[in-house]
Amino acid sequence: MLQTQLMMRASRDAQREHAPNTRPFLVSRSGGVGMHRYVQTWSGDNYTSWETLRYNLKMGLGLAMSGVSNSGHDIGGFSGPAPAPELLLRWVGFGIFLYGRV
Repeated sequence: MLQTQLMMRASRDAQREHAPNTRPFLVSRSGGVGMHRYVQTWSGDNYTSWETLRYNLKMGLGLAMSGVSNSGHDIGGFSGPAPAPELLLRWVGFGIFLYGRV
């Protein structure tokens, strides 16, 4: 876990050094406690299914309750068949509910 944390920090520091007047933006597929200080994350390459939508809801809420508020999911799925209209509607609603900012 320490190695992952140090790699995230080193990446952030390298971006700051390269472009000191630009806010760094890093995305990590995995991490642990404290990752929110350096990166945002996402749930990985989702399969287009109702099961994945349910899984992502639980994962997004769990991340938020753990202090990782900057996370995301592949809305509509990343791989698999094109989502049916109702599934796509539910994915978009989920995205608005979880990530909509006012």
